[in-house]
Amino acid sequence: MKSRPDIVKEIAVAARLSRQLQAVVARIQRWAPALCPDDPTAQRSRSVPQKLQVLIGVVGGRFGVGTRVMRSQTRQQPVAEARQVCMALAREKLKMPFEQIARCFHRSRHAARHAEDLARDLCQTDARFRGEYEWCQAELDKRLGRRRQIYD
Repeated sequence: MKSRPDIVKEIAVAARLSRQLQAVVARIQRWAPALCPDDPTAQRSRSVPQKLQVLIGVVGGRFGVGTRVMRSQTRQQPVAEARQVCMALAREKLKMPFEQIARCFHRSRHAARHAEDLARDLCQTDARFRGEYEWCQAELDKRLGRRRQIYD
């Protein structure tokens, strides 16, 4: 029978290998389009609609966050806040479904839904956030050639 320290060491090694395996799988998924250029499923996962690229550029420019960082897995507050604005505006202005938004930002559809809810709540409670959100809305309308609707 193994001693407790030996069992703990085995568990630690297995956990480390599991994390390493997850990292390798994620890397393979990111490189799939380059490795299999003829595979339509690999191409579809990397494509971002043109209007969403414009949106990411507008929001990223306002919040000082690059496109790659915006779509990365980082959870730092300034990046997460910018990503939430992007997801909410993609839903509100571009009428994109949660599944498509989530795929473009490498998140689950639940995370996209939660981001929209958070942005809505922050707009009601945080004047600074509301100002940034409204600026991004207006700039997106300007770039996409839409007139902003004012509701009474």
